[in-house]
Amino acid sequence: AEERARAGRREEEARARHEQALAAAGEQHAAALDAQRKALETQHAAALQLAQAEALSRARQAEESLASIQGRHEAEAAAAAALADKVAAEREAAAERRVSFEQERARQEMAQARALLESALAARDRTHGEALEAARKQAEQEVAHHEALLEQRLAAAARETAEATAADRRVHEVELAQLRQVTEATLSAKDRQHAEQVKRLEALHREQCAAYGVLQQQGGALSKLATDVGRTAEGLVVLREKMEQDLWKTVLKGEAAMLEKEGALNEVQAQREKLWAEREALVAAMRSELDAEQQRMAAAWRSGRTEWEAMQAEHNELRSQLAQRAVEIDALQQRVVAEMAGAVATLQAERKLFAQERGLCRDERSVLSRALVEHRGEVSRH
Repeated sequence: AEERARAGRREEEARARHEQALAAAGEQHAAALDAQRKALETQHAAALQLAQAEALSRARQAEESLASIQGRHEAEAAAAAALADKVAAEREAAAERRVSFEQERARQEMAQARALLESALAARDRTHGEALEAARKQAEQEVAHHEALLEQRLAAAARETAEATAADRRVHEVELAQLRQVTEATLSAKDRQHAEQVKRLEALHREQCAAYGVLQQQGGALSKLATDVGRTAEGLVVLREKMEQDLWKTVLKGEAAMLEKEGALNEVQAQREKLWAEREALVAAMRSELDAEQQRMAAAWRSGRTEWEAMQAEHNELRSQLAQRAVEIDALQQRVVAEMAGAVATLQAERKLFAQERGLCRDERSVLSRALVEHRGEVSRH
């Protein structure tokens, strides 16, 4: 029992000690808890203050950063918009200047080419016209000169031929008249002489016949009479032959004179034919010269036409080059317009991107504002 009592006492003492220890531990724990609570409160207050200060500073920093970001974004957006507008304006101005410069240069080149072409065409036409006019005048002068020379030569040849023919005709007529007169006088004299001789012979023959008749009547010597008659007949034959020879000599002399006159006329005719041949040769030479002049003028015309066609080809080539230059200018304008459209599209895309970034910044700012409000609410609750 004592042991149980001692054990009970010990248990009570142990319980008391335990309770005291528990009380001391509770007190210590309470003090520790109180100190810990105070420390925690102090730490919590300090943490709250720090958190509030940090949150405020963060909020201020966030607001400042948002404001700076917004300002910077707005400044960047404004600068980008201004830069885009400036770049677009500069590109438009450059494109307009380039287009206007190209157009002005094309107009100047076209004007210069047109002026050069017109001046060249005018000079070529003027030169060609002057050359043709000079060639025509020279050809007309040469033709007129050759025609005048030909007419003079023909007139001189005609005059000479007419004069020679008239002189020869007059001389021939005079000589023929003289020869005719001489021949007629000779023939008339020969006829008269022959008639007289015939009359004498007839009278002699009648006398001889009468004598022969007388001789026959008288019975004279017939042989003597026959001999006289034969002699008379032979004398008549000789006389007749002599008269015929004289007549033929006169006729042959007249024929020889006629042949000489015919020879002179033939010479005159030959000279006339020679002059006519010279005239024909001169006409042929002038015709050949005229043909050569026509060929030369035709060659000049062909060369002028060839030069004109070459100039026309150059003009067409220049027109094709100008048309190609106009097409290139149109392509350049289209390319500039396409580049401007691409630049405008790029600027619009960048503007949209800046707008999206601005929206994201606004969303982040609203999220940060809500987080700051929630944090302030939590701080106020604590």
